[in-house]
Amino acid sequence: MFTEQQKEAIKRWYRRAEVIDEARRLVETKQWEELEELIHMHALMPLRRFRELPDYLKNEKGEPLIPSGCAPHKSQDDWNDALETGWEVIQEALGVSQREVNRAIKENEDRNWEEFIRRADERKRGEQSS
Repeated sequence: MFTEQQKEAIKRWYRRAEVIDEARRLVETKQWEELEELIHMHALMPLRRFRELPDYLKNEKGEPLIPSGCAPHKSQDDWNDALETGWEVIQEALGVSQREVNRAIKENEDRNWEEFIRRADERKRGEQSS
C-alpha cells in the first residue's frame, strides 16, 4: 500500500496537463481502450526513469519515492495502487470512472464479436450457395 506521501505524489503525476489533456481527448472520442492504456501503462512508464523524476517523486535523499517505478513485474501492489490512484484522478478531473470505461470496452468487444459472427455466417452461406 502506498503511503500518503506516495499517493499524493502519484496523484500529482496523473494530474499533469499532458495526462489529463490526452485523457480528455480519449474520453471525448470514446477511445476507451486507449484511455485504459494511458492510465495503466503510458502514464506510468516514465516513473521507471529515476534520474528524470520530478522532485515531488523523490524522498529527502533524492531517491525515488516508489522504488519499483510502478512496474508490475517489480511490485504488483505498487502498480495496483498507482492504477487506483490514477483512476481517482481521472474521475475527479473528467467524471469518468474505471467501471464506466470497463463497461464501454466490454460493450464494444461484444458488438465486435457479434459483427464478426454475423460476417462469418454470411461468408458460410455464400460458400454453401456456390
